[in-house]
Formats: sequence, structure tokens, C-alpha cells
Amino acid sequence: MVQPALEAAAQLERFIAAHPGSTLVLPASALCGESFFRNGAHERAIPHLQRVVEGNADDETVGPALLRLGECMAVLQRWSESEAAFARYLQ
Repeated sequence: MVQPALEAAAQLERFIAAHPGSTLVLPASALCGESFFRNGAHERAIPHLQRVVEGNADDETVGPALLRLGECMAVLQRWSESEAAFARYLQ
């Protein structure tokens, strides 16, 4: 049985792929990254969180996305990338 959060993330991935120019891509990516993060799918969360961080530096979701990105990188023992995400957050 697929966990509801993972199914939601899969649906969000399909939406992002089908509508790459939509104004909803960044919020969908934030939710998708968070869903994967909460389910331990850290590698799958990273591209979604990076999209949020790179896509809209003034958006209120960038701070939380940077923190989650740093956490994902730390879990995967990608220490320099984790440190860079946390350092960027602190700026």
C-alpha cells in the first residue's frame, strides 16, 4: 500500500511535469519536496527543494526549502552541500 504523502508527491510530480510553465510549479515543488522529506525519500526531495530555492529568491517558501534541503543533504552525508544550504539560509 502506498502511503498517502508519497501518493500526493507522485501526483505533484505529474502536475509539475505536465505544466512546467505554471505559476503553481514552485508551490507544488515545495509540497512535493516536503512530502518526500517526511517519508524519508531524501534523494527524491532534493530536486524539488532546489527548484524552490533557485526559482524564487523572494518567496516565503525559500527559507523552509533551504532548511529542508540542508537536512536532506545531511541525511545523505553530502556535508559540503548541506553546509552551503544552511549558510545560505543564514544569509
